[in-house]
Amino acid sequence: MSNYIHTLQGIQRDAHTLAQEATTQILDLISYLESSKFHQDTTVQVKDVFARLAPALSTVRDIADLTRTGKRTYGTTD
Repeated sequence: MSNYIHTLQGIQRDAHTLAQEATTQILDLISYLESSKFHQDTTVQVKDVFARLAPALSTVRDIADLTRTGKRTYGTTD
């Protein structure tokens, strides 16, 4: 029972760390979109937004995989 609890605690810690990482990645995108680069010219390249969203999406998927399977498979390539 103790081993199971330690496993769940590890999963919870890892999920929390990944959630913080995803939050940081999303906040970085927001900062990019609010940057002075767009004060005069408000157009943005879609590929730039996608490039910044992809890591956050990957991190969220890692959280889902971790909580669903209990396995630490994040950090691997899709």
